[in-house]
Amino acid sequence: MKTFKLADFQLIGEDGLTPVPFEDGLAINQENEENTWLIEIFLKKTDAERFRLADKDEIFRVQAIITKRENDPAYFSVKLVSYTEMDDFVTVLFRGKLSGSRNYYAVSLLECLLNQNLQGEELLEAFKEGMKKKLAVRAPRSEED
Repeated sequence: MKTFKLADFQLIGEDGLTPVPFEDGLAINQENEENTWLIEIFLKKTDAERFRLADKDEIFRVQAIITKRENDPAYFSVKLVSYTEMDDFVTVLFRGKLSGSRNYYAVSLLECLLNQNLQGEELLEAFKEGMKKKLAVRAPRSEED
């Protein structure tokens, strides 16, 4: 197994990305035959209501940035494994698999910038800035979509 610090975590919905504010988080590659990942987030109870009400069979599509905010997002399809309350905080554990290609973010960012009719040097500078800041772009569709 390999464990990584979670730098950012967002839910992917039909309306785009929804940030999930969290205090701390881990992404664990179980390195098994099923390519399973575990994602655990530690958050305030006030930010966890969406998960408290979730059905254990509900599939969440999420975007996570691992280790450093400068890294490309990784896309996962996950299910809730556990929801544990501790005073004013909650830990939420998910299990799932990576989805989407490794270079998806760069392609989506470029597509977004081209749709803004950027060209030449302006396009190049906007692309560099987007890659550096990891601007929000359209999330990948799951295989079911």
